[in-house]
Amino acid sequence: MALRVVAENSAPLARAEVWAQHGLCLFVEMDLGSLKKLKVLMDVGASPEVTLRNADALNIDLKDIDLIFLSHGHYDHSEGVLGVLKRRDRQISVLDHPDVSSPKLKSKPSTKFIDLPLSRDVAEACGISMLCARNSVTLAEGVMTSGEIVRRIYFEKQEGFLTVRDGLCLKDPLLDDQALVAEVNGMWVWPSSQAVLTPESLTP
Repeated sequence: MALRVVAENSAPLARAEVWAQHGLCLFVEMDLGSLKKLKVLMDVGASPEVTLRNADALNIDLKDIDLIFLSHGHYDHSEGVLGVLKRRDRQISVLDHPDVSSPKLKSKPSTKFIDLPLSRDVAEACGISMLCARNSVTLAEGVMTSGEIVRRIYFEKQEGFLTVRDGLCLKDPLLDDQALVAEVNGMWVWPSSQAVLTPESLTP
């Protein structure tokens, strides 16, 4: 598995053509054997402009992407999806959690909407097939999504985020927040933090 950072909060000083922006977009390429590869975008950044510019600078052909995986439904991880769509001539699937398109707000320093830039209906009309799963999904041998991560530890507090459910503005538990994990030397690892997970912890 090869992983390249397309967009995040920093950028290399030696690569002026690569822009930094708050948010995240990762390009993950998985070797399936027999010269076959699975190409996945984990999140799509905070804007089409930066995602497209950086993909071009890194020689990543977005027409070849097989799947988009959204780690959660905040704009800084999802708003670049419209730019990715402009580069494609065929439908693409987006794997996410059922709550990813629910209303998202931050409460500090003031209340502000920070949710997904398009509804499921609009997404599907634009050629996106939305695949929703609460459980872990295997993308290739040794690579899978974590699925919904149930907060069981006292320090796993979700503060400063709100949602609207059944006509009520409530604290958002961020159950749509999930990770991409890979098996490395017999252990499941979350690449961005090198945190080790046991197989039992991946499915609620």
